[in-house]
Amino acid sequence: MSQGRRFALGVVTSKGIVVATEGLDLFGLAPFFDTLITLEDTAHHKPHPDPLLAACERLGIAPAGALYVGDAVFDIQAGKAAGTRTAGVAWGAGTVRDLSAAGPDYLLNSMEELLALAEGMAAA
Repeated sequence: MSQGRRFALGVVTSKGIVVATEGLDLFGLAPFFDTLITLEDTAHHKPHPDPLLAACERLGIAPAGALYVGDAVFDIQAGKAAGTRTAGVAWGAGTVRDLSAAGPDYLLNSMEELLALAEGMAAA
């Protein structure tokens, strides 16, 4: 876990390792994450739970203690299949209508809402 943070962060993406790391590096985000799960890390991909379960294992947390945040229906489906709590975010590839229909535990409209949720869960 990065210094100064009360919770671990990981990225689970369907992108390959090269594209994923280039994207994180381009925006200087890599240092903020404790693990990265890419297309190459599991035989099955979202909406299958394997990538999320691999991230939980690397982070040393039980899926029930994790929050999986995504902008697509497959993200919500993968989180539910893995046994994590799920949060759909309204600022990505998916539509709010589709995300809502997938039944996430939380539907968030801003990064501030996401941060407040994560901090509240870490304090609990």
